Amino acid sequence: MEYLGYDTEILKRPRPANRLVTRLDVGKFLLRYRNMPNFELEMDFSPFNKIFNLKETYTLLHWQAAPKGLRTWGAYVATPDRDDYIVFDYPEFEPCNHPHQLLQIDEVLVNTRPTAVIYYPDRVMIKVDNKWRIEHAHN
Repeated sequence: MEYLGYDTEILKRPRPANRLVTRLDVGKFLLRYRNMPNFELEMDFSPFNKIFNLKETYTLLHWQAAPKGLRTWGAYVATPDRDDYIVFDYPEFEPCNHPHQLLQIDEVLVNTRPTAVIYYPDRVMIKVDNKWRIEHAHN
């Protein structure tokens, strides 16, 4: 059976096992799914830093643009010595009430994804008891 041109067996497997994230450069990542050889989602978070002059340490949370039917949440985490991209489903996330800002880049200015994020300054993602949490970077 197929869904959007893909084998539905993919939908029955644990989703994180299907996701492949490759770091391309600072702020740039490629998301692929196993058994979906024709799908790639390239994400570039560097325009946010350039346009909004973000702090050295921050997390950008966003809803992925694709693939339709398998979309999920993603978090770009930047610190002075590294950056990372984390993919997760909402049940794997513990909501927080940290200070944040909504940032959006005009699609006329950039031809990249994402173009809208939730910005958490001085925050990083950590995993506690199988749940992703946004925490203060200096804990």
